[in-house]
Amino acid sequence: MAEFKSDDEDPLDLSVRNVGAEGGAPKKVKKKTTSFMAGAHSAYKGAKKMMKKQPSMRRVRETDEAPGGRAELGQIAELIEHLAHDDLENRVKAAAELRVLALDGDNKVAIVAAHGIGPLVDLCRDGTNEENAAAAECAARALWNLSINNDNKVAIAESGAIGPLVTLLSKGGTIGAKEAAAGALRNLAVNVDNQVLIVEAGAVRPLVELCKEGDNEATAAAAEAAARALWNLAFNNEANQVAIACAGAVQPLVGLCKNGHSVVCKEAAAGALRNLTYNNNVNRNAMAAAGAVPILVDMCKQGENEMSQMHAAALLKNLTSSPQCIAAVAKELGLGDPNAASKTDVDAEVDGLLHVSRAAAPAAPTSPTSPGSGRFKMAAKLVSQLTPKSSPTRAGGRISKNKFSNSSAK
Repeated sequence: MAEFKSDDEDPLDLSVRNVGAEGGAPKKVKKKTTSFMAGAHSAYKGAKKMMKKQPSMRRVRETDEAPGGRAELGQIAELIEHLAHDDLENRVKAAAELRVLALDGDNKVAIVAAHGIGPLVDLCRDGTNEENAAAAECAARALWNLSINNDNKVAIAESGAIGPLVTLLSKGGTIGAKEAAAGALRNLAVNVDNQVLIVEAGAVRPLVELCKEGDNEATAAAAEAAARALWNLAFNNEANQVAIACAGAVQPLVGLCKNGHSVVCKEAAAGALRNLTYNNNVNRNAMAAAGAVPILVDMCKQGENEMSQMHAAALLKNLTSSPQCIAAVAKELGLGDPNAASKTDVDAEVDGLLHVSRAAAPAAPTSPTSPGSGRFKMAAKLVSQLTPKSSPTRAGGRISKNKFSNSSAK
């Protein structure tokens, strides 16, 4: 059993729409979708009837204000028609509207019911050059939002979306397209079967490469999305732990903990490392060899936000579960005789360090600073929503497996 997995929605810039999170833990993932797709077909029939009663929209509406809330089935079906058959400009606009409509739970179901997945996937396939990258990015972000629904996770994978998303991740024409693909794959990886399909499709190496790009503002969001995708892929999956480590993920993730442009970047990297090192001494030793110990101690002391502190402390405790690492952690913490220190002694020191740091920090998690950036303001809000209400630390640095999070888009 590993620690923690989560799915989210593509975070919308606050200048476009101020959205909140969908609350509550996801229900158990369904393995079959027969009844869901039957309902989808029925809903689509209703949508077609509604469209006959409404005048045709020749062009997707041109407005800077994003739509919000629940949509009529006819409106959704009409957008999908533009998405599949219109010129590129209107396809982009249709995908952008569907992306925002997919923030609503009922709309998530209705879009899939109206056969919206296929045209979105087709747009993702065309995003390997800069000319088509904007359309592919909008489509991938729509899939990102749709995939917070557990039935949709299955339906999107069954539609053949994983391959095009992995291609977009590795060869996308813009960093935004790569980020959107990583975000969609992150949500899809919450499903156990999808974890396997995503790794088999070759997603791990491009995700690792994207994690190396998190030290500046332009690419930090993409690195964060990639780290969170690796986080979910490593959840409760020993084979994926090995595959991700073999792809060279440990060093870039440790580097992201140190040099990530934002606190949420650092937190995402630490979360991925937690799942990679859970019950895995090989990965623990590799993390220590990559210079993680002083970085993690600094994360505990700095108190940038509660979640990053929690992950850093849990990682230090994971390291002390490896006999080769106890002395290194004890030395960094300043214990008298590091070679004589026990796991109990070192873990108690970590707890004390965390307690002092939290007592000195503000009561609320501090937000990453980026003047004028709605994305970073939203990220701070999402971090607070990710924080479990009950005590998260357990033996071996685990977080209770039933702590899930839902956040929102960019």
